[in-house]
Amino acid sequence: MKTTLLSLILLIISAHANAQVDLSCRLLTVSASPFEGTNKNLELAYIGASNVFAIEPGAVLGAELFTDERTSFQFALAGYNDKAGKPAGFASLFLKYKIAKKYKHSLTIGIGPSLFMRQSWATIKGYTDDELYIENAGNQYKLAWLSGEISYNYYLSKKADVYISLLRTAPKSFGIAAGAVFQLGGKKSRYGRRKGCDCPSYR
Repeated sequence: MKTTLLSLILLIISAHANAQVDLSCRLLTVSASPFEGTNKNLELAYIGASNVFAIEPGAVLGAELFTDERTSFQFALAGYNDKAGKPAGFASLFLKYKIAKKYKHSLTIGIGPSLFMRQSWATIKGYTDDELYIENAGNQYKLAWLSGEISYNYYLSKKADVYISLLRTAPKSFGIAAGAVFQLGGKKSRYGRRKGCDCPSYR
């Protein structure tokens, strides 16, 4: 199974060797956890008394391979400080599709699997194992086969966009991330993301 998956990924990359590749860097800021949880009492970074919004600072690095003007594959790796003050992060592989574009604005959705990771909460006094994560070597992991994000891009130039996204940062949390995306290479005229502005004056 692993060999087949690796072969498929290599086939996609080789088939689009001249395709456009973008690199992105986003900062994680505020997260939302609207769902009830067994260990909510251990999550101390909430804003106010609502126990929904929290500060979880971190960063997301991404690489995106375009297969046509609207479709791409994105790999992202994130690290942040979670609501219990522990190091956490995730790795994701999304199939993304641009659903709307108007002048300098575009909206994209992405779906795919994510692997969520955090330093084990089992060392925190009062922790109850809710069997959401798998424990291994002092860390906890959760594989979600269906995860995703919604992202908004604002065109700056032929090489850069402003990038704001709402994405899943943990099994029961969503976060807001903002940053920039830069074109690394590829044929600008082939897949068209760098035709990033539909403005009449764009050349």
